[in-house]
Amino acid sequence: MGGESWTVNLKHAHNVRGKARTSFRYGWHQFCVDNHLRVGETCFFRALGQGGGDRHVLKVEVRRLDGSYAS
Repeated sequence: MGGESWTVNLKHAHNVRGKARTSFRYGWHQFCVDNHLRVGETCFFRALGQGGGDRHVLKVEVRRLDGSYAS
């Protein structure tokens, strides 16, 4: 990750019961591949502000399976 950036789209939707849901869309797969994310690892997101328009900037820290952190 180290200072690199990825564009990831978010999708906001409501299910039939009206419950809100937000999911990562286009770009998320490439982020996972580039950062070698594995099932069971945890991503922590910190909002850093807006990047202009409807863009938001997030810093991501990953807790690896061995307990180490990558950011």
